[in-house]
Amino acid sequence: MAEARPPGSQGRARNPHLRRPRRARDRRGRADRRGEGAAPYPVLPRVRVRHGPDRPHRPRGRRPEHARPLRGDDPLGILAAVTDYLTGQGWTVEREAIPGETNGYTTTDGTRRVVVDADLSPAQAAKTALHEAAHVILHAEQDPAEYVEHRGVKETEAESVAYVVAGILGLDTSAYSIGYVAGWSNGEPETIKATAANVLRAAHTLADAITEPAEESDAA
Repeated sequence: MAEARPPGSQGRARNPHLRRPRRARDRRGRADRRGEGAAPYPVLPRVRVRHGPDRPHRPRGRRPEHARPLRGDDPLGILAAVTDYLTGQGWTVEREAIPGETNGYTTTDGTRRVVVDADLSPAQAAKTALHEAAHVILHAEQDPAEYVEHRGVKETEAESVAYVVAGILGLDTSAYSIGYVAGWSNGEPETIKATAANVLRAAHTLADAITEPAEESDAA
């Protein structure tokens, strides 16, 4: 939710083991917005790295006190890989300026749009894309009223998925994610524990979707 916008440094070459991006399909329409904004879950045993190494309205941005914006690059090409995955699922992913401190949002009005703020650093944009992809997997089909009523749980789930998948891929988001989850969960262990099954399920789905089997990447 609320998040400062540090300048990003120049990105490096993307990781060849992430799926190559396809051309995004254009869709029209504005949206109701379910926006971004970790608990340190263990590395998932089932997901392997395939390489050697609200009710309809715009939510107000909110950044928990100890969530520090990420700086630096997206050397793994995570944003491109997530864009590719979501496009294949019938969503449009866009970068555009978002007023206020919201980093990104996922629409809930049927337009199937994910928007990531254009001013984020490459690392923060990659993490935000993972967060919004988690909303797509876990919450896009739910009634917006469900999100509003249990927003702390939903945001805890989405950010925890982003933290787990980013960690699997080699991007450390702990500076932001741990404080974000602590804020939205109100520091309650039971809230974090209650989200674990959904977090693990969505993390498996997303990690498998944006990585390539070793034989595919070796042949490319």
